[in-house]
Amino acid sequence: MHNINLNDAPAQKNFDLIPHGTLAKVFMTITPGGWVDSSRDWTDGYPTRSVSGSVYLRAEFIILGGEYDGRKVWSLIGLHSEKGPIYAEMGQRLTFSGYIVTGKQIGRAHV
Repeated sequence: MHNINLNDAPAQKNFDLIPHGTLAKVFMTITPGGWVDSSRDWTDGYPTRSVSGSVYLRAEFIILGGEYDGRKVWSLIGLHSEKGPIYAEMGQRLTFSGYIVTGKQIGRAHV
């Protein structure tokens, strides 16, 4: 085993939480999960299916500019749940429309 001297390690960066309500431009990436269900028109392999049967999109957001430039934030966006349609509605309406409203600075009446 090698001896490692951490006495000369650089100081850690500050990773304080990003305050609730902070607005930021982001680059969004959906990580393919490999789930295909042609009956729901999910044919591109982007959805992920969990062992419980829930289906969601795995999203990664990289903040562009400002105080939090380069920071990453992750979110699961629900598409379907065996528990009922309310979970998919929450994922699609609240999450996606929130991103669009924030990004486009438009009112919810237009989403």
